[in-house]
Amino acid sequence: MNRQPSEFAYDQDDIFQEEKVNGKNLEIANQKIQAVLNNMTDGMLAMNDSYEILEANPVVCCLLESTRENLIGQKLTKVIDDSGLKKRLNRMETSPGRQKFFCLDLELTTGRALRLSVSLISKSRGYVIIIHDITAEKRSENLKNAFLSILSHELRTPLNGILISQQILSSELSGKLEPKAEQFLGYMEKSGKRMSNTIEELIRFAKLQHQELDRLDVPVSLEKMIKDVLASIDDKSSTNKIQLHYCASVGSDIVTGNPFMLFTLLHHVLDNAIVFGKNGGRVEIQLKEDRSLFAISIVDNGIGIPAAEIKSIFTSFYQVEEHKTRNRDGLGLGLAIAKCIVELHHGHISIDSTLGKGTTCLIRLPQAPILN
Repeated sequence: MNRQPSEFAYDQDDIFQEEKVNGKNLEIANQKIQAVLNNMTDGMLAMNDSYEILEANPVVCCLLESTRENLIGQKLTKVIDDSGLKKRLNRMETSPGRQKFFCLDLELTTGRALRLSVSLISKSRGYVIIIHDITAEKRSENLKNAFLSILSHELRTPLNGILISQQILSSELSGKLEPKAEQFLGYMEKSGKRMSNTIEELIRFAKLQHQELDRLDVPVSLEKMIKDVLASIDDKSSTNKIQLHYCASVGSDIVTGNPFMLFTLLHHVLDNAIVFGKNGGRVEIQLKEDRSLFAISIVDNGIGIPAAEIKSIFTSFYQVEEHKTRNRDGLGLGLAIAKCIVELHHGHISIDSTLGKGTTCLIRLPQAPILN
C-alpha cells in the first residue's frame, strides 16, 4: 500500500522535533561545560594530537597574558616556548605504551611561575592541560632557600675558625692543662662538630633546592654510587662500632638521574641507619632487580620507630621522640630530602620499623631504558 504524502510529512515533522530536542539538549550540555570552564580557578587548555589549542578558559588567558582568539589554533610550544616542556611532550609521545600524565613546573619570561598537569585523552585524541599559578609559592620557596644558603655559609666560616683554634689549643697545650680545662676543650670540640654537622645538613638542603630539574638524565651506576657513599661514611660507622654489609644481585645497575641528588639520597638514608643504629650493631644494604625497578633496602637493628610516628617520618624538621633523640646531630631534614629526591626520579621510598628491633628503608628507582 502506498503511503500518503501527509504521512511522510508527519514523519518528517517527528524527526525534526526529535532533532530539535537533541540539539537543545546538546546546547544545554555545551553551556554547562562552558560554565564550568569559565568558573575554574585554574587555567585549562585542550589540544588535539598535534598540540594545536582547541579550547582555552579565561583563567589560562590571564596566566598567559593573551586572549582566547589568539590562543585557539596555535601550537602549544609556540605559546609556551620552554625546552623542558618540549622534552616531556616528546617523551610522552614516544614512550612505550604512551605515558598518560606528567607534571611540570616552569617559569615564564614574565616572571610568573606555573605548574602544568598534562593528561593524554583516551585513544590519543589529544591532551588536556590544567595550569596552576604557583608564583607566590615559588617566591616564598626561593626566599626560604636563599635564607638557608646565606645562613649556612655565614655560620660555617666563623665555626671553622673556632674548630681550628680549638684543635691548635688542644695540640699546643696537651698535657699542660688541668683536667677541668682539658674537659672544657673536649666540650668545645664535641659541640663544634655537632654544629658543623647541622650546618652541613642545611647546606645540602639548600643545594638540593637549587638543582635544575632538567638535569635528571645522567646515566648513574647504582653499585658505584652505593660504594662511594659507604666509603664516605666509613669513619662514622667505625666510630659507632657498626658493621656495614653490602650485597648486590643485578645485571645492569644503571639508572638515569642527577648524581648529586642520588648520592645525597643514599647518604641520608645510610647515615640515618648508623646514627640510630645499635652500638656494635649491623646495617645490611642490598641492591636487587624488581621487574623494571631497582630495589635498594637498608636494614638496621637499631632503636626503631614507634608505629604512630612512621607516617610523619618524611616531614621536614621532624624528629622521632624528640626527648630521646635530641642529643643526635641534625635537624630532621634527612628523610624529607630523601623522599623529595626519590619522587623527582619517579621512584618510591618507604619505611618499615619495629620499636626496639630496627628499621628497614626500601627505595625503588626505575631502571634506565636499554638502548639498542
